[in-house]
Amino acid sequence: MNTLTDKSNSHIADLMLQGNLMGVIEAQKLLNHNPAMEQEVKDILNEFICLQNNNMEQMKKYL
Repeated sequence: MNTLTDKSNSHIADLMLQGNLMGVIEAQKLLNHNPAMEQEVKDILNEFICLQNNNMEQMKKYL
């Protein structure tokens, strides 16, 4: 709802950073709590984490 009143780049970047961080946390939890996971799935999760981290770095300049 706050986005309806605050459409600034900073606010949008903040929301996106929060979403990316939640994704990283969930992916890391999956990796940590499932040691018997297939390597292909681990690779996908690690690639996802890397992508999210790159997105967060890009968003920081808009804060």
